[in-house]
Amino acid sequence: MRRSLIVVLLASLVAAACSREEPARQAEGKHWTVQGKIVSLSPDEKRIEIDHQDIPGLMTAMTMTFPVVDARLLSGVKPGDDVEFELAQTDAGIVVTALRKLDAAQLKEGKAAILSGRGKVVVVNRKAAGVLLKHDGLSDGSPGGELMLGVKPPSLLEGIQDGDSVEFTVDFTAEYPVVTALKKRGK
Repeated sequence: MRRSLIVVLLASLVAAACSREEPARQAEGKHWTVQGKIVSLSPDEKRIEIDHQDIPGLMTAMTMTFPVVDARLLSGVKPGDDVEFELAQTDAGIVVTALRKLDAAQLKEGKAAILSGRGKVVVVNRKAAGVLLKHDGLSDGSPGGELMLGVKPPSLLEGIQDGDSVEFTVDFTAEYPVVTALKKRGK
């Protein structure tokens, strides 16, 4: 009888552990696009603390610290900035793979546009289909800066390398801003 009780308890513990691991297993390989406000940055530790909105299927709105895939994503942003960021579930956990500063005035007014620009590729992230661009300014007169954006279709990244001079088009009318045209410029 004692042996039966131990077997039942062990089976219950294994079942409980498996049920706790299931959401993580289901989330692996998923990506989320989220908006929030930067609370703090730790470039040396490759971490960012963000007060973010709900992330459907993952977590409710809260302030949380996330690791970033590359410390260069943190350049050009500061605490208090409104941002849109991409999260990816990897073997190592949830990580920020893309980060873009949002213009608070445009957020309030709901403005959306398709804009073009020129600049240099800082980082290409083929796995997340994203690119960090240091641009000279956008066609709406926005000043130069850095944008971390998704790229659709991902095939636009073929032949693009870190350091390439490029021309690009960004669609701000989509659910989240994406590069819809990207081509190398002559030197």
